Amino acid sequence: MGSVTIHLLVEKSLKTDDVPLPEDDDFHFESTSHILLADSSLVELMDLVELKPTVCNNNKDKLQNVTILDLSYNPVKNISSIVRMNTELSGPRSKTLHSMNWYPSGKLCILPLPASKSMVDNTNIEKGDEVMLQRFLTWQSRNVVHDEDF
Repeated sequence: MGSVTIHLLVEKSLKTDDVPLPEDDDFHFESTSHILLADSSLVELMDLVELKPTVCNNNKDKLQNVTILDLSYNPVKNISSIVRMNTELSGPRSKTLHSMNWYPSGKLCILPLPASKSMVDNTNIEKGDEVMLQRFLTWQSRNVVHDEDF
């Protein structure tokens, strides 16, 4: 089927304790790229994402504590719930990178959920995902306007 190049932007606060959680839409990213087979699953991709131990103990914890945005779309699309639902390597609870329209490439952004003790149920997690999507869009538009010459 072919290969898929996935570009990952991971907020630095998820990687190390040296960087505090972002405030006021001030994101700092670490960028990595991976080449996977197009029929690889989302689980295989998420296994490549390395986060600091305080964020997650396993893949399930990892997915509950982050927001995942698909930057391949314009406007940016929140795919956190899709990734959380498809947690198997194969079968009905699995999606391939090709089925996510990331052939020949895709770009993802991984952000921390807003800090809140009430983020225990799916409704609050989804609200947190939307908050982070809006913060990212604000950050992205601010940087585009800042870099434009008028």
